[in-house]
Amino acid sequence: MKKVLYIDDDIDQLNLYQLAFTLRAKDKIELFVEHDARKAIERIRSIKPDLVLLDLVMRDFSGADVAAEVRKEADIKDTLIVAFSNSSTNSAVVSSLKGVGITNIWEKIEMIPKMVVERVLALLGEK
Repeated sequence: MKKVLYIDDDIDQLNLYQLAFTLRAKDKIELFVEHDARKAIERIRSIKPDLVLLDLVMRDFSGADVAAEVRKEADIKDTLIVAFSNSSTNSAVVSSLKGVGITNIWEKIEMIPKMVVERVLALLGEK
């Protein structure tokens, strides 16, 4: 079973996606959630997820900061990270995200939970 960690400071979003993953991928994906961006690095260390879904705009510590910290640590630096946010995705933002090792950028506004689950399954080779 693949492990996915979803990091977002919006508790309602976390709850919505926990339900979506439970209903659509319970036998293939184990979803973990974290609402505190500063604690996210420790969660990544302990869980060793196959994929991190990462909101970019959070209160105290940005998603880009989380990704940059992950890339500094040998044990977790190769973790697959997907930005999952409603923040701007202009070329400068995309370039800066790629600089911290984020290669996939998904806009929440363009996707319903079912689509996110399907994309995660496909990305992890579970579809």
